[in-house]
Amino acid sequence: MWRPQLSLCRTLSVASEGTLVALFVGTLAACAGSTERATGSDGEILLLLDSGKNNDIQILALADGAFGSDLSDGTAAADDLSDAAAGADLAHGADLSHGADLSPCPPCDDNDPCTNDHCKDGACENTPKCIDSDPCTVDLCAAGVCSFDVKPCGDGDPCTTDVCQGGQCTHTKAGQPVYRHSHTILGSHAYSLSTTPPFGFKFEGLVWRTFTAGGTERVKIYQRAHALTSDHMLSVLADEGSTLGYTNGDDIGHAYGQPIGSLLPVYRLVAPSLGLHLSSLSDSEGAPTYQLEGPAQFYVCPL
Repeated sequence: MWRPQLSLCRTLSVASEGTLVALFVGTLAACAGSTERATGSDGEILLLLDSGKNNDIQILALADGAFGSDLSDGTAAADDLSDAAAGADLAHGADLSHGADLSPCPPCDDNDPCTNDHCKDGACENTPKCIDSDPCTVDLCAAGVCSFDVKPCGDGDPCTTDVCQGGQCTHTKAGQPVYRHSHTILGSHAYSLSTTPPFGFKFEGLVWRTFTAGGTERVKIYQRAHALTSDHMLSVLADEGSTLGYTNGDDIGHAYGQPIGSLLPVYRLVAPSLGLHLSSLSDSEGAPTYQLEGPAQFYVCPL
């Protein structure tokens, strides 16, 4: 027999036998909606807290059949808890020995394994089972099994770092800054991840952003340097210009081989008369001295 979870309880100290002659002298305790057993001289007795009579404890003798004994007539001293909610109205002296259901609630099972079913104040509540209180997870339940997936915040742009904070998606700049420097005498250009220019160069500024790590869609950018002219030629080929005296210079990371999201194209221009190269987001920078060599070499993130 299902019984509600009720909290009202009373304890009575029986000072004299009074109406409990030959039954019990001592301490009796009972809670609303539940029964407690005690043993008297005539056998086992059943204790019940009756919300229908000022929350009095009722005595039901199981040995001789059910009968009620009212302990509110001064034969027992008890704390008055009549202002608490007993949760069930039980008939004075009711016979509980045959398993009568004292629940004030209807059956609350909704046959859904993904809800928690319980009764509160006489009404059913069927609340979702899989709630982790994390606003950055998607809470799912399948056949009673919970899963908590990270809230998707990806915006499809490789130039942002996408995270969830307090239930809201944030998108911050991704990648590392790349700086360009120009030679004070020869006019050549060099690129680095530092604002400090190489020897003989002066700082120009931030030009774009690249990535430290490679990937399936990223390509390595090689900075090919010429010792005599101080020319720095950016290339996706590790050995470009080797026969002309170019070797690998400082690492400036990885870029994308095709346009995605907010990626910008980087063009390579050449000054034939000077033997110098210039990489730029513009296909006409340095004109007419510099001329466009061809289509974009790679794609980087904007400033």
